[in-house]
Amino acid sequence: ALCAPYASRTDALSLASARAEVLGLRASLLSLLSHGCACVREAAARLFEGALAHADAADAADAAATALQSSTVLEQLSAALFEPRLESILFTAAETGRVFISSLASADSSVLQLLERVLPRAFFHAVDDAAPLPPPATASASERREPLRGLWGAKLPSTHAIAHAAHGSAAAHNVGARDCATRARLDGLWTRVQQDHERPDLIWNDETRRELKAKMQAQMDDFYLAQQRSDEAVSWNHAEFEVDYECLAHEVRVGDVYLRLLLDGDRTPCPLHAPSRFFDELYHMLLSERVPERRLLCLHAMAVTYAAEHAAIGAFGGTAQVVALLRECVQWAEADRLMQLLHELLIERSNSRPLLAANGERLLVAVLCSAHARARHPADKEASLAAASHASSAWCLRVAREDVGRSDGEGKPTDSFTEIGPLSLHDLRIRLTELQLPEDVLRVAEVQREGEAWVGIAEAPHVWWTACVRGDGRLGGDARCALLLSLLRRLDA
Repeated sequence: ALCAPYASRTDALSLASARAEVLGLRASLLSLLSHGCACVREAAARLFEGALAHADAADAADAAATALQSSTVLEQLSAALFEPRLESILFTAAETGRVFISSLASADSSVLQLLERVLPRAFFHAVDDAAPLPPPATASASERREPLRGLWGAKLPSTHAIAHAAHGSAAAHNVGARDCATRARLDGLWTRVQQDHERPDLIWNDETRRELKAKMQAQMDDFYLAQQRSDEAVSWNHAEFEVDYECLAHEVRVGDVYLRLLLDGDRTPCPLHAPSRFFDELYHMLLSERVPERRLLCLHAMAVTYAAEHAAIGAFGGTAQVVALLRECVQWAEADRLMQLLHELLIERSNSRPLLAANGERLLVAVLCSAHARARHPADKEASLAAASHASSAWCLRVAREDVGRSDGEGKPTDSFTEIGPLSLHDLRIRLTELQLPEDVLRVAEVQREGEAWVGIAEAPHVWWTACVRGDGRLGGDARCALLLSLLRRLDA
């Protein structure tokens, strides 16, 4: 017995000796975790749990390394996650796995790191702060059950009994607090994994559970096969085992956040654990992404995130780059998202200075004029544009000769360019729609107002936004004008 007769606590020497003996038998105890008898399984799991409760760092690392290299951790994790819990069985394989994984993860971080590589990190965000060590009276239901009697009639101690045996030691209290914090994370984990989740930071359902179970089983089968084929001891390379969920490959994800669910207005908002980092990741994805639909998702997510978390994110260093993206934009859908992002960025007054330095105010006025012309008569948009453009001067457009064919004689070749025009802005817009010039060619084109010199098209924003920007926007004409007016008011506030 671990307690002397009439003693209420185990003395430190006896406890240390018993712990050393148990850890010395760890290879044998690991094999007993899969025993068919529930009592044997519980005895092995509880002995490990008690021995690790106050093991020093070296002993805990040795125990964790043995369990990891022998793939016992993988076997018990699979049992903890996927074996059924039956009321008719006192201590099921699932309970064995949960007690063993919880005790080992509390003692050594390598096991917890394995869990975070196998399961989505959102499962571990629920409890991040260390909880105080609870008194023995708050033990879980399984620990309040009468302790299992060992093979020789001695009562095996519960985790809380061992944790409080050396109650006078500050080191013991710190170890107990660390153990309790990790257990708090894992106790909720076992329940949450059995439930379905669909929120911005976590998608978890039957399909993901099946994929996880299949990959863990495949990993165990490969390890067993390697053991059978080798005459030497084989160790499981647990550091390289990580699960990528192929069933979620179609979802656009930035960091740990699924953009589709983040932007679903029908769902309850999900707090972001690192909003500044997430916003930076969205910005980097925007700069590198070339698929239009994904760019629109990034821009929308940036606007929504900054509106909700601007206090945590602070001033944004890429405001001038957003203005540059808007200036070069050739699709109304992306332009609408960029203007929405600029509108939210101006919540922080410090973001207005780089916008003004990039000559963004003139750009926004040009967009507003074009949007107003398109929105004046929604029922006859083409007639409205035609009336507005015919009242203005004629324009010529000049692009590289190889990029424009002379299908109808309107193109006038020079040494290295082809000129289109002079045409009204409305007719120029129709002509460009027919030609479907690549975006990179259109951005470096030159324009000339009748009687004036040639200038880059970027220096004539009214021409660009009236004749060159294509497609249907995300906003209606009136909504776009209202957004631009609100943006200009924020800029001048």
